[in-house]
Formats: sequence, C-alpha cells, structure tokens
Amino acid sequence: MINQETQDKLSKIGFDASKLIEAVKGEEEISLDVPTLYTEDQKNSFGSNRFNDGKNAFSEIKAKEYKTKYGIEIDGKDLNKVIDHVIDQKVKETGRKPNEQIDAYKLQVSELQTKLQDSINNTQKLETEFQGRLLKNEVDNILISATPDKTKIPKQDLLTLFNSKYGVQIQDGNQVVLQNNEVLKDTLLNPVPLKDVYASFLDNGKYVEKDGMGGADYEGGSSAEFKNMDSFMKYCEKNNIEPMGSEGQKLLAEKKIKDFKY
Repeated sequence: MINQETQDKLSKIGFDASKLIEAVKGEEEISLDVPTLYTEDQKNSFGSNRFNDGKNAFSEIKAKEYKTKYGIEIDGKDLNKVIDHVIDQKVKETGRKPNEQIDAYKLQVSELQTKLQDSINNTQKLETEFQGRLLKNEVDNILISATPDKTKIPKQDLLTLFNSKYGVQIQDGNQVVLQNNEVLKDTLLNPVPLKDVYASFLDNGKYVEKDGMGGADYEGGSSAEFKNMDSFMKYCEKNNIEPMGSEGQKLLAEKKIKDFKY
C-alpha cells in the first residue's frame, strides 16, 4: 500500500494515487494518465534560469576578486560597476581616458619611428660623405704620384684642373673615370685606368716640361720608337690609333725607349 505522504506528493503533480492503488490490486491491464512534468517552454525556462544563475555567480566571484585586487570599496557585487570604478580610477590617475591613452601611445611610437628613420638617413649620409673623402684622397695620391717633377703649372693646380674635367667613382667595386657623366672606355669597352686618363690629360694640355727634347722618330710605322708621351700621342693621331685603347697601350709598351718620358 502507498503511504499517505507519497499519495500527497503524487496529487501535487496532478496524478490520481487512488487509481494507481486500484491498478496494483487488480489483475487486469489498464492505462493511467501520467501528467507531463515539464513543457518545452518550462524546460527552456529552466535551462535559461540555470545559465543566468551560473553567469551571475561568476560575475559575483570576479567582482569580489577585482574589489580585493584593486582595493575597491563599493557596495554590491555588480561586475560592471566594479570595472567602471577601475576605469574611473585610471582616468583620475593619468588625466586621460583609455582611448586617449592609446592615441598618445600611438603618437609616441610614430615620433620614435620618425627619429629612428632620421638617424638612419643621417648615418647613411655620413657614410657616403666619408667614402667620398676616402676616394678623393686615394685619387689625389694616384695623380700626385703620376705627375712628373717638372710641370708648367703647380701640381695642385693640375689636380684641380683635372678634377674639374673628370670624375672618379666606384662602380661594381671598380674605380672608373667619367667625363660628362660617361665612363671612359677603350675600344674593347673596358674602363680606361685613371693613370692613363691623367697621362693623356697632361700630354694633351702640354702641362709637362719636355727638357728641350723634340719629338721622337714616329715616321717609320712599326719601326717607330717613342721617347716621350708627346711622340706617342702624335703617332697615334697620325695612324688613327686610340692611345688609351688596348692597341695603343700594346704599341706603347713595345716601342717606348728605356728612359721614356711621361
């Protein structure tokens, strides 16, 4: 037999306990109307309530943690109020709102980037100037060592005049001579060495004293011998030979006398 307490509980959920007792006593099979405990709406409402309860509990826990961590003394457990309080404190401390702080940081980063780029540009400029001075010193040393002792004008003036007509650069790791922004090349399209360009410059300008020596015998074609640069240049001009080219340089090497004067 079902006790009265159980019958009362069944009645509360809409189940007739007397019919259940009758069915238990009887031998015939019968059907009983079993009430639905929860509708779909009730189940959804139950799930939402449990979710909200969990969310509220989590918010209260985090609110308590933040209040302890930041020493916040406000009533209630509303997490949003606690967060707003933290933001207000930061604004009072810095005098800026969070978005203004971010903008200020971005401006600082931009200024630092500008300063860094300026520093890089200045360093590159100094490096270029330094390399230019090194090259000029090297070129001047080459020209001075290639200048004969007896010249019609001072050596320094010769260097100034030469540098006003020609330029020297480093291209692909090699030293080249330029005139009118064009690299001077021989007939084989190889850059003409600085010393050869300078020797031609001295001879064409007649800047070197010849010690009273006349021109060499250059009438005999292959039998010619060159006593000085002037005789060599005249021979090349007469025979349509490029003095600084491979043919002219080969001829000079083979036909210049032992005491050849540059």
